[in-house]
Amino acid sequence: MIDERREINISKCPFCGGTQFAHGYQNGYAAITRAKSLFKTSSIEHIICLSCGSIVNSRVKKINPFRKNMQDF
Repeated sequence: MIDERREINISKCPFCGGTQFAHGYQNGYAAITRAKSLFKTSSIEHIICLSCGSIVNSRVKKINPFRKNMQDF
């Protein structure tokens, strides 16, 4: 299965109305781990409002490790 990622377009911050954003990543100990495997991890990608600093969207960078065993949920 190909890890297809859709572009997320956010035009306005829901918290302050700001219109400028940056991308940031959480890695290391803050990475997401699949329920039954500590070795299947993915960084978390955030879209951050540059006006107020709020995280307006978050998602895992690699979704495929989580799709492999859907019965974990």
